[in-house]
Amino acid sequence: PDGSSTEAAAAVASSEAVRLFAARAQAVKPGFALDEANAPVVAAICRRLDGLPLAIELAAARLRHLPPEALLVRLERRLPLLTGGPRDLPERQRTLRGAIAWSYGLLDEAEQGLFRRLAVFVGGFAPEVAAAVSGATDEVGLLDGIGSLVDKSLVRLEEGPGGEPLYRMLETIREFGLERLEEVGGAEPARRAHAACFLAVAERASPGVLRTGEQSAWLGRLDRDHDDLRTALAWFLGDGDAAAALRLAGALTFFWYYRGHLAEGRRALERALAVPAGGASVDPGIRAWALTGSGLLANAQGDLAEATARLAEGIALWGAGGEDGAFPVARGGAWGAAAARGLLGGVLVGQGRYAEAASLFEEGLARFEELGDEAWVAHARFHLGAIAFARGDRAAAVAQCREAADRYDAIGAHLDAIDPLRYLGLLACAEGDLAEAAALFADNLERLRARGSPSAIATGLADVATLAARRGAFGPATRLFGTADALNRAERAAFSLPARDTYEAAMAEARASLGEQFYAVEHAAGQTLTLEQAVALSVEVLESAPLSPGHSPVESAGASVPDMGLTGRESDILRLLSAGKTNPEIADALFIGTGTVRNHVSHILAKLGARTRTEAADIARRRGLR
Repeated sequence: PDGSSTEAAAAVASSEAVRLFAARAQAVKPGFALDEANAPVVAAICRRLDGLPLAIELAAARLRHLPPEALLVRLERRLPLLTGGPRDLPERQRTLRGAIAWSYGLLDEAEQGLFRRLAVFVGGFAPEVAAAVSGATDEVGLLDGIGSLVDKSLVRLEEGPGGEPLYRMLETIREFGLERLEEVGGAEPARRAHAACFLAVAERASPGVLRTGEQSAWLGRLDRDHDDLRTALAWFLGDGDAAAALRLAGALTFFWYYRGHLAEGRRALERALAVPAGGASVDPGIRAWALTGSGLLANAQGDLAEATARLAEGIALWGAGGEDGAFPVARGGAWGAAAARGLLGGVLVGQGRYAEAASLFEEGLARFEELGDEAWVAHARFHLGAIAFARGDRAAAVAQCREAADRYDAIGAHLDAIDPLRYLGLLACAEGDLAEAAALFADNLERLRARGSPSAIATGLADVATLAARRGAFGPATRLFGTADALNRAERAAFSLPARDTYEAAMAEARASLGEQFYAVEHAAGQTLTLEQAVALSVEVLESAPLSPGHSPVESAGASVPDMGLTGRESDILRLLSAGKTNPEIADALFIGTGTVRNHVSHILAKLGARTRTEAADIARRRGLR
């Protein structure tokens, strides 16, 4: 835990590493005490030190002269700071460097060389990438060498996907390994091999990420390797290797898109596009795909002018590209140009230029049917459905979106079915079929959680908020819109047309019903919810019995239960809390445990946007709970 709240601070205090730090800190500075203010810093120090007892003891000894905040800053480079143990002990017990050096000295020459080269890995590494970077050709010998490093506590063994071995070096030990690598002059070749290895990983993953049944597995692999992929890209950029930088950034485009790393992806693509080619030849198709990716991410962030410019530039280049590169360049210029034009059609939809967009998608539909690309056929059909939605042609919108969702699911591209399912839910909502809308949004919420993109989840929250507003549950609707706005702002993303018009209408209805003051309070409360709390609130809304249009939950439950997004049990607890009852008294009255009451009170405060029980009681009285 990071200690950033009262509950988290208590959890931090129970950590064995933190208790050790506090004990050693009190030995050198008797007035030191762990509290809510310094708990996040102490937790960060222990994480930075990988929880190593010797490292923690040496760091805590520095509190004699450095406050925790200053100590954390200086731990960017750990080894020079972590010295100063008792002088009557051996070197390996007085400094962290000495402890690691002692273990390093137990290795034979081959093992030391392997240890140094493996230090270039930022995250976990599997045997195959270890072989590529270390240059090992004997798999059994490599595994024996890594096993020896594990036995000497220089490398950790973890279980990877499918039970495969995954190895990791703690940061403090890795820092020592990089120092030794620099000393022997092996840093540059090792880093170059590391970058080449992860370029190959990304290019192997790219076809799987781009709409196939292997999508989730490949996204998980890239999640695991994310830090190493960043390091590889930084190497190519620093080395001025334009072709490799463009290849790697292009291969990661849809990983960034699906996982919601929109700002990171755009920065990386723009930096790669800015690298001068120099005397090296860069396949126009490689540059065209990077431009296409930049346009895709710009559109996702609502930067429609930049998206249009990048996609137009990419379309112009696709015709000159070869067909002998890695995926997707190997598919050829005709496929690349059609894909870029399809993405440009999405930008036109976002600008409300529906007639122009429809022309592009009809052309693209014919093209991709000719090419036999089911995923992009579904992409075109979905957008034609969205255009029909905007034009009020319900029958066409349902038919196109249903076919798009079915096609995506048929090829295993379940994450791509999210958008057509969203519009089917919004269509059901508009027709008053709230049970169908709830079922579609619930399905989508599971897919969104699997996708893992906060900005994509923001749109899912807005869908559920629209349903809540349709049911008259304006408090939860406004809170969900507040969370969605905060998530979009964090990644500089934006809702797109035509769904944005539907969301804005639902927000306007909520504002009119609640009044400006209560709307502002609820919206602000939503902005403070964690992603987990917002998803939990969405689940509650979806599990609520659907009501007919215009029938308020207030009316159905009786005038004594205003809509505050609380469950029945939470409303009972809030009544007793407002009457001044303590947690034990509430537990006795409702025949539940005090721990259960405490959890409910925490949820009530989050849902109401209240900081204290008194604030919650005031909100309840203002909203008419009795």
